[in-house]
Amino acid sequence: DLRELSAPHNTLTELPGSLHGLAALEVLDLSFNKLNILSPDTLSSLNSLLELRLVRNKIKELREGAFNRLPRLSFIDLENNDLRIIERNSIRNLPELQAIRLGKNRIQ
Repeated sequence: DLRELSAPHNTLTELPGSLHGLAALEVLDLSFNKLNILSPDTLSSLNSLLELRLVRNKIKELREGAFNRLPRLSFIDLENNDLRIIERNSIRNLPELQAIRLGKNRIQ
């Protein structure tokens, strides 16, 4: 089973639907793409995910439930995006979360 998926420096504008079959995935790196939306539905099947790296994309907001159903997630890197809004419940229910990087954004 695939444990790490790294696809930086592409032109992805949304998270691929093909992520749904990767239940054993522990590390997902889609940095340096053009992602602008984090959909809870797309990440929901990644129950084993430990690290999520989305550096230098075009993500503007973290919506409520953005990381729902990711009980093992311990590290999130969202540096160098266009983040302006982080909704109240976007990063809750993450019992293993140890670090989240939000530097170089436009959070108000």
